[in-house]
Amino acid sequence: MVLIVTGILAGGAAGMDCLAANDRLLSIGILAASVAVGSVGFAAALLGIHWLTHILVMRMPMSDRTRERFADYDALTSAVWLVLFSGAYGVQFIMPLIACVIVAWIALKAISLYMAASKSERAASFSSLPWLSFLFLISGFAALIYQIVWQRELFAAFGVNIESITIVVSLFMFGLGVGSVVGGWMSKRFPESAPWLFLISELGIGAFGVVSLPLIAIVSNATIDGSIAVTALAIYGLLCMPTMLMGATLPILVGHLYRHYRNVGRSVGILYCINTLGSAIACFLTADLLFVFFGQQTSVLVAAGCNIIVGVLVFSYARRIAANQEITARL
Repeated sequence: MVLIVTGILAGGAAGMDCLAANDRLLSIGILAASVAVGSVGFAAALLGIHWLTHILVMRMPMSDRTRERFADYDALTSAVWLVLFSGAYGVQFIMPLIACVIVAWIALKAISLYMAASKSERAASFSSLPWLSFLFLISGFAALIYQIVWQRELFAAFGVNIESITIVVSLFMFGLGVGSVVGGWMSKRFPESAPWLFLISELGIGAFGVVSLPLIAIVSNATIDGSIAVTALAIYGLLCMPTMLMGATLPILVGHLYRHYRNVGRSVGILYCINTLGSAIACFLTADLLFVFFGQQTSVLVAAGCNIIVGVLVFSYARRIAANQEITARL
């Protein structure tokens, strides 16, 4: 109930803040509609994030006492939304700033969970499927940042038309599809090397991401006067490898999990759902936060940093569960 009330009040305040940035005279009806939409939307969003957090925490290997402590700490994190009421003092919270508050709220939830858990529970949680799901959410987040940035860069070079859109969309679908096939084959062919394969894939995506914009600019300048076929082949040749690496990560990870959990439905369902959710979050934050404050080059650097961090942490996770399996087998 506290969260619903907080969402309604914060959403109403955000709605009025957005209207305050408009110089036009607004009617009472528009004001009421904006406040109502903001209140309902915020309340629904906060409940959704809270519900997802609850599911992840319940799946982690923690005691009931730890979950109770987390619930107490988590209730305090909602206070971050009170900052939206500073709009009454002249602070206008446009969407990019609201996105920052959302990110801060999620970060506070993670800190609360870490503080509530004991040392042994923290170690066990970092070997759990919910932790892996969170890391894969970050991987999906980075992938969509690349897609949005590369799409804008290509549109700036070749124009926004049906040909450009078709090339970009088909390129990503082609790379992801072929990468999934290759990743599945490699997972079967080299089952014990799956952690290394995933790490190499994430590091490869991140390394290409760092230099992707200059490379796209070079290819664009070289093919600007060429035919559609030449342009398409050049772009495919440039971006097929990173998109294939993106497509390979899921089957590699799922194959590794199946060898340890023996539940392919659970592994695929959870990871694919969380990865898609990360992509959805990236669509919002990239356009309304990263582009507004940092620009395209910094956005791809953020994505590359996510890839490197995820690769290292997932590698550590995979090695950890493999070691636990060996210890259990010996006992």
